[in-house]
Amino acid sequence: MKLFEKILLYPVILLFAISLIPYSFGVELIFHSLITLLSISYIIGGYWLFNKKLNEKKFLPITAGIVLGMSLYTLPQFILLNQSSDLLTSTLPNVLLFIGLGIYYMTNRNSKKVIDETKGVFLRSTLIMLVVGFFAYIPHTYNPKQHVLLALNMNDELHSSYIKMSINLNSVEIELKKGNCDEAIEYGKKSVQAGRKCIKLRLEQQGIFDTNSSSNIYYDDLVKKELKNICGTYSALYKAYRCKGDDFYSNNNLPTAIDYYLISDSILNCTEHQFENWEIEKAHSSNTIGRSYQSIKNYTLADSFLLDAVQKYIQIKDTADAVLANFISDLAISAAEQNEFTSSNFLHNKTISILKKDTTNPEDKISLIQNLGYIVKNHLHTDSLNQAKIYIKEALQLVESDKKEYCYINLYHGIYLYRIDKYSKSKVIMKECLDCFNKFLEPSDQTIAENYLVLTYANIALAEYDNAKRSLNIGTEITETNFGINSVRYANYSKVLAHLNKIEGNYRTSLIGYTKSIGTYINELGDKNEYLPEVLSGLSELDITLSKFNDAKIHSDQSLAIASNYSELFSPGNTNYLNQSAHVHYNLGLLPKSESLYHKVIEINHNYGLQKSASNAIALNGLGLIHSAKKEFEIADSLFIQSLDLHKEIFTENNPLTAMVYLNYSHLRIEEKRGDEAEQMLAKSMKVNKNFFEPNHDIFGDVYFAYGDLALMQKKKGTAREYYQKALDIYLNKFTDVHSKVILTRAKLRNINS
Repeated sequence: MKLFEKILLYPVILLFAISLIPYSFGVELIFHSLITLLSISYIIGGYWLFNKKLNEKKFLPITAGIVLGMSLYTLPQFILLNQSSDLLTSTLPNVLLFIGLGIYYMTNRNSKKVIDETKGVFLRSTLIMLVVGFFAYIPHTYNPKQHVLLALNMNDELHSSYIKMSINLNSVEIELKKGNCDEAIEYGKKSVQAGRKCIKLRLEQQGIFDTNSSSNIYYDDLVKKELKNICGTYSALYKAYRCKGDDFYSNNNLPTAIDYYLISDSILNCTEHQFENWEIEKAHSSNTIGRSYQSIKNYTLADSFLLDAVQKYIQIKDTADAVLANFISDLAISAAEQNEFTSSNFLHNKTISILKKDTTNPEDKISLIQNLGYIVKNHLHTDSLNQAKIYIKEALQLVESDKKEYCYINLYHGIYLYRIDKYSKSKVIMKECLDCFNKFLEPSDQTIAENYLVLTYANIALAEYDNAKRSLNIGTEITETNFGINSVRYANYSKVLAHLNKIEGNYRTSLIGYTKSIGTYINELGDKNEYLPEVLSGLSELDITLSKFNDAKIHSDQSLAIASNYSELFSPGNTNYLNQSAHVHYNLGLLPKSESLYHKVIEINHNYGLQKSASNAIALNGLGLIHSAKKEFEIADSLFIQSLDLHKEIFTENNPLTAMVYLNYSHLRIEEKRGDEAEQMLAKSMKVNKNFFEPNHDIFGDVYFAYGDLALMQKKKGTAREYYQKALDIYLNKFTDVHSKVILTRAKLRNINS
């Protein structure tokens, strides 16, 4: 190394080291000047600097001087954050020199002469390539490089602000990967602050200053236009706030999640530019906020943001694609939750038409199947069972049986079968769904609990009460863990348990269950919500059993009134409530009203092609009781026969509901003095009920009471007394002294004994 090179190179190295020390002022200019001087010296004097014996070799020292000087000349520019393509091009000859000398050096490594001639140039080329390459080719996101650049530019406010922006921006990404949202937000704020300072300093360099005047609109507009140059900082801060919002959303703290989503959305909307991805993200942000408001049932704001997402996306994209389809689908789901099912179906069909354009994308195909499922749910809700069947069939043709989506479509299929009173088939499907869901979901997933709930309903209809309790208990435990005992979800299970307790004769427990369920629904959703009709109707039935006829009418009337707020009252979905109301009026002795309601049920089922339905079977049984009370025995006989046939077809012979028809029919036969037929019916009723209930169940009191009436008709007072006494003992074990059945049975006994 020549003395001249040493005089320049050693100070350069020293000044570089000093520049890395914080608060070292005044060395940058000298450092950059010496680098430039050294570079020019290499370019001009390579022949003298790199040639040990002058005039012996010319090509290598001259070429090396030019190449090394060009590369070294770029170093100050790279330190000052200039990454132009011309500068990068200037470094490439040295890279080629390094490679060429390396190959030449290795192939002639045994030649001392070659090594002596090339060693000095090769070492310089290597050193310059490493130093310049560090600043030229290492990404700015590389943390060590960022801190080196910050140290070298500490005294340059503009450049140091830019580097600080970059360092904090990089830190945001690191913290987001770790899931540290709060730390990411803090780094994001610092990054934005540093970026805005860069803008301010650049404008000041152009002679444009902030006058701190509220009327300085020109300056504010310039800043706003410049913000697009630091959009990465805003994007990172947006992601950080989204991260925090997602955390609260996943923990079911929806109001706080919305607050963070709104902040993140305001960050997205603070700049003006034409970046397509940025504009698309604005649409996604609106959609996220809309779905969050939907989750807390603030549908006014939800629909506003969901519609905004659709409109923003349409403005950006010329053609409808899967993203737009999913935005429309979210709007459709919101409409369904507001019982706007016609609008919801229209939007879902719009989504489906978009997704059907290309079903090769697996994710889009899944969305297509899901939207078919949403339409099925809507049709089930509006009693459009034939339409539901059509969409179920279409979805099952698209979905593969080993996919999770198959589980959901099959679940809707099971619900559909339950709704058309195909209870055995529904049960089979529900069990298949459980096996399916267990392959894809955690055992604690609420979908599995919902599956068990539908299975419970099917088991109850099939009079498989032990199975019903087992499936209900599993669903209840999952729901309690997921939502707690004071949630609407939990009330959906507790009301079914109350119904089971009512069936099995546990009336006090049933009453407590119904009361708690109603309390939960009202506390959480208000006094007129869509869950109340079913539970109020069930409570009305319990009221009749407990001989609280006025309470029964109040609860039944409330059930119908609330149901009419959510759907057409005279529709298949409400026939159970209408049957119950008819039953209440029958017990109150209001036979014309009761008869009218039963006929309305039959009319509804006829209009919807549901003549062979459970509600029709129950209505025919009720009409049989009414005509029996009116002594219109021939009409009553025909009605009981029709009801019995339907009960056998839907529920089978071995079902308590069928046994109840036999019991009611037996009373008609007793009135007609057809004792043998009445006895056969009572025997069937007794036999079936013994398969399901404990001996102290009041249904046996009802059967014994009928046997007492039969014995009286046959003028067997002693036998009648024994049956009435058995009935009374059971009634007193279940009811109070003022219960209508207790009073009536005691009156029968007094008449016999008098």
